[in-house]
Amino acid sequence: MTPSGPPSGTPRADRLRGADLRGADLRGRDLVGLDLSEADLTGADLRGATLRAASLRHAQLSRALFAGADLGRADLTGARLVDQHASHGYLLQVYLSGRDALKANPTGADLSGTDLSGAILVGADLTGLDLTTATLSGADLSRADLSGTMLSNPDRVGDYRGLRLAGACLRLAALFHADLSGADLSSAVLTDTELYLANLRDACLAGARLTGTLLLEADLRGAVLTDAEFVRVDLSGVRWRDATGAPRTWDGTRCPDGALSDEHAGSCSGVLSPRETTRGGPA
Repeated sequence: MTPSGPPSGTPRADRLRGADLRGADLRGRDLVGLDLSEADLTGADLRGATLRAASLRHAQLSRALFAGADLGRADLTGARLVDQHASHGYLLQVYLSGRDALKANPTGADLSGTDLSGAILVGADLTGLDLTTATLSGADLSRADLSGTMLSNPDRVGDYRGLRLAGACLRLAALFHADLSGADLSSAVLTDTELYLANLRDACLAGARLTGTLLLEADLRGAVLTDAEFVRVDLSGVRWRDATGAPRTWDGTRCPDGALSDEHAGSCSGVLSPRETTRGGPA
């Protein structure tokens, strides 16, 4: 039988807002709908807990263990799932060591196997977390910090169809081969983001900032590119027939045909990859 509520020794359920729950053992607890906003759950053990529709707004969740937890429709607006100060050093290490050294942030919460479907993660700090086994269908990650986050790996292709990522920071994030079809990436920061072979069909990239982004062989057919900024982006082999909207900037970008934007009068607009120019390319 699943235990209900917090264990003895923790504040009452109606007094959990802003509570000090550092290191608390909440394994398997039924915490459905509880208000844990602004609570400090640093290092807490919430493995297998049920937190559906719970409020964790602006909660401190670094080093918390959520493996197998149910956070469906939970509100994590502004929550910090990492140690903010240590995250800067982590990102610097990733940048200097290269993508092959990309490992999960050691100060981050463990979200392996966590159900975050429909969760509100607006403005949440998820820097460097491993989300490859988390379920994010229907989640709202608008303005979230996903810098250095692992969302795909060679063994698991991320399914993020229709995900809301407007204004999110995805600097150094790993999204190779991910399915982001129909996703909202408007005004997102995609600096040094790995989107190799990603499916971005019908995605919205309006106003997105792409600097050093790896988009080789990605599929952007039908994507919205209005006012997007392309700076030192590699678009080799990209398919984007029927993409709409005029990007704002083309600076040092390699076009789908392999030539630099400077070789096409400073723009890659209308330049198709060889496989798209041959009988329309593959479907």
